[in-house]
Amino acid sequence: MFHRIINVREKEGVILETEILIVNPDQLNLNKIRTALDYIQEGEIVAFPTDTIYGIGCDVFIPEAVENIYSIKNRALDKPINVLISNQEQIYDLAKNIKPKFFRLVEEFWPGPLTIVVEKNSDVPDIVTSKLNTVGVRMPNNLVVQSIIDMTNTPLATTSANIADEESALTAEKVLEYFEGKIPCVIDGGRTDIGEPSTIVDIAADPPRIIRQGAVSSTELRKIISNLRVK
Repeated sequence: MFHRIINVREKEGVILETEILIVNPDQLNLNKIRTALDYIQEGEIVAFPTDTIYGIGCDVFIPEAVENIYSIKNRALDKPINVLISNQEQIYDLAKNIKPKFFRLVEEFWPGPLTIVVEKNSDVPDIVTSKLNTVGVRMPNNLVVQSIIDMTNTPLATTSANIADEESALTAEKVLEYFEGKIPCVIDGGRTDIGEPSTIVDIAADPPRIIRQGAVSSTELRKIISNLRVK
C-alpha cells in the first residue's frame, strides 16, 4: 500500500480521505504521482514539494479550484497566484506577447527559483491573477511537481503551502499542520532544498522590476542580463 490515511473530513455529506503519498524524488513511483494527478483532474487541491518550499496547487484552468485555494489559505483575493509549468512550450498556454528577455531569463534560471511575470492571455482565469493582465510563471527544479504537470499536461496554479502570513512549509509535516483535513492529498518528498520562496521579477513592467526578493538575488539578475534594467 503506497499511502496512509491521515485524516477523514466530511464535505457536503460525503466523507473524503486526506492521504499522504511518500515519494522519493530520485526514484519516482509513477503510481503515486497518478494518484495525485487524479485529484487535480477532479478539481481538487494537492500539496507537493518544489525546489524552494512546499506548495499547494490545482489545475490553473479550473476557477472553482483556484477559489478554494484562496479560501483554505485565508488569502486575500487581491493577491495573484503564480503558475508552475514543466516545459517552455506551456508558456504559450498562459501568456502572450512574449519578449526575448523572457527566454534569456529562462535560459539562465530555469528550472529554478525565479518566477517571471508576463502578460497573460485570455485563457487564464481572472481569479488566478486577481484580474490583472499579467501572470507569474515558474518552472521548478523538482522532479515530483514536474512529473505531475507533465502527466496532467496542465500548468498548476500554485502558492505556498501555508496559511496567509504564517511561515512557509519546508516539510510535509508542516503542510499537515496547516491543511490536515482541508485538502485530499499531500505528497511527502522530504525537506525542500532551498527553503525560501522564489524571486519574482516583472518583465511586463517598463522597466522590469523585482516585486519579491527570494532565492535569486537582484545582483544575480543584473550580472546575467545587463539590459534587463531590473530595479
